[in-house]
Amino acid sequence: MPLNLNDTSLLKNEAFIGGQWVGADGGKTIKVTNPATGEILASVPKLSATETSHAIDAAANAFPEWSRRLAHDRANILRKWFDLLMENQADLAAIMTAEQGKSFTEAKGEIAYAASFIEWFSEEARRTYGEIIPSYKEDARILVTHEPVGVTAAITPWNFPAAMIARKAGAALSVGCTMVLTSNPKVRKVSFTGSTETGKKLMEQSASTLKRLSLELGGNAPFLVFDDADLDSAVEGAVASKFRNSGQTCVCTNRFLVQDQIYDAFAEKLTKAVKKLKVGNGMEDGVDQGPLINQDAVETVKAHIEDAVEKGARIVHGGKPHALGGTFFEPTVLVDVPATARIAREETFGPVAALFRFTGEAEAIAMANDTE
Repeated sequence: MPLNLNDTSLLKNEAFIGGQWVGADGGKTIKVTNPATGEILASVPKLSATETSHAIDAAANAFPEWSRRLAHDRANILRKWFDLLMENQADLAAIMTAEQGKSFTEAKGEIAYAASFIEWFSEEARRTYGEIIPSYKEDARILVTHEPVGVTAAITPWNFPAAMIARKAGAALSVGCTMVLTSNPKVRKVSFTGSTETGKKLMEQSASTLKRLSLELGGNAPFLVFDDADLDSAVEGAVASKFRNSGQTCVCTNRFLVQDQIYDAFAEKLTKAVKKLKVGNGMEDGVDQGPLINQDAVETVKAHIEDAVEKGARIVHGGKPHALGGTFFEPTVLVDVPATARIAREETFGPVAALFRFTGEAEAIAMANDTE
């Protein structure tokens, strides 16, 4: 399916290093495939440590001049970035949907979300205030000014490619830092969004050079429904939280903890709502759920469902790869899921709503906290 972009120059197949679009040494590439159609969209450079070092050197060389710029000037440049994102929202969203699989509506929302970070930091750039601290001397004043730390690095996930880069790069650039989307000894700060396991490794690797480190790691978020809840509102919130981006979000609900008195009623209403979700190519009208990112993701979701069923859970809807084939997966609802199931302790990252029972508030809190 063609992308039909208004500006075809936005679809880049090179890496941006030192102000230029370049390929990899030796011409090595990685094919980018549309997970909904299997179509090859482009081939992008498979960068090595050599190109990565070039990018970091370029950022280090640019840092003195960029950090000396007035906050007003940096703010104006970021504002231009915001304007360009919004001017090209539809094209950028189409590229995102084709590359990552989320619906076109969700992709447009992410572009606006990413732009909002740039807009925010363009204004905050003007307000990098210092401090005056009380002195121990009568004739002295202690002034504190905030200086950019230097070259920073961002390691971002595939599930929200625009938003994660904008949130990290916007903050760094606004205060005079330069940024590379990787890591190196010259890098003074790393910002990472991804799995807990990788976060642990980054913390270990950053310790030797005392790098500053910001981590946003995986989770196993609970969604608690008590017996006095408005079930219609609870179901609406549950669907939005669980099935956004096919369940592939760092903060989406993984476990639904439902009080025993309303468990069956909630499960019935949730199942009815999930059955209405339309699965398909994100570029098609009315699609709620696109494909998973790759076959590994499909296998993980299948393994979690199979494990839960083996331990006593029941599938009331979905539970298997979708008839559309590829990496499409049926929106799934599991009930009577035991606490021993993998899905109770591990992040699934897929369209599976697992329902657990509890009797009282204390038990619910204990269950919510009982995870890896």
